[in-house]
Amino acid sequence: MGGKAGLIIAGIAGILAIMFNGWYLASKERALERGLIKNRVVVAVRNIPKRSVIKTNMLGFMEIPQKYIQPKAIRDPKAAEGLVNLVPISRGMQVLQSSLVPLSKDTGLSVKVPMGMRGIVAKGDKDLLSLINPGDHLDILLTLPDLNYPGNCVFTRLQNVIILSIGSDFGTGGEKGNFLTFALTPEQCQLFILATGEGKITYIVRSYNDGKINNIKKTSYPALYEKQKTPITPKVVSDEKHIGGEGKRETVSAEKEEK
Repeated sequence: MGGKAGLIIAGIAGILAIMFNGWYLASKERALERGLIKNRVVVAVRNIPKRSVIKTNMLGFMEIPQKYIQPKAIRDPKAAEGLVNLVPISRGMQVLQSSLVPLSKDTGLSVKVPMGMRGIVAKGDKDLLSLINPGDHLDILLTLPDLNYPGNCVFTRLQNVIILSIGSDFGTGGEKGNFLTFALTPEQCQLFILATGEGKITYIVRSYNDGKINNIKKTSYPALYEKQKTPITPKVVSDEKHIGGEGKRETVSAEKEEK
C-alpha cells in the first residue's frame, strides 16, 4: 500500500514538474516575444561629426526590437534639433539624449559658424544688443570722411549679416554683454577689419524676414540740404497685415504727392 502511495506521489510530482517546466518555458517565450516587438526610434541618416548642431534633415526613423533600444534613445527628431552632439554619431546609430547638450559657451562658438564662413567678434552698443538676439540680421554701415565734399559720407558696407551670439548668449539663453559675433566670408572679414580702423561702424537691424540685398548709394553731406519734391513722410504699416502675413502690406502716405 505504501509502495502504491509512493508511486502516486512521484507521479504527481512528475506531472507538476512537467507543468512547471512548461510554464517556465512559456514565460520565457513570452518575454522573448515582448523583447522582439519593434518600436520606432530616431537614428542618424548620415555620419554626424562630433560637435555638430543637429538638424532634423540629419535624422530619420528606424523600427528596432524593444530589447535592442538603448536607454535615453530619442523618439522625436524635434527633441534633438538645435542641440550639439558630444560624440560622433555614425549612420544608422540611435540618437541618445544623453549625448546631446544645448548650445553654450561650453560647446564653443565654432559649432555655429556656417561652412565656408568665419565668426568675427566686435563690440557693440550695449543698449542695442539688449534688444536683439542671436539669429537676427544686421546691415553694417560705415562713416568716413568724404573725398568729394566737406564733412563725412555714410554708406552700407555689408548687408544681411547673421548674428551668431551676443555675449555668452548663443540663442539658448545666457548673459548678454557688449560684444557680438556674426558670420562673414573671409574676404568680408578683411573688409570689416579695415573699415573699423578707418571710420565709424554702425549696426542697423533688419526685418527678420527680409533677406533682400539692395543697391544703396552712399549719402554725402550735400544730401542733407537737397531739396525734395515731396516731403519725406513715414509709411504706416497695417499691424494686422504685417503680423498675419496675409496679402500685401498696405501703406498710407501722410501727404499726397504735390503735382
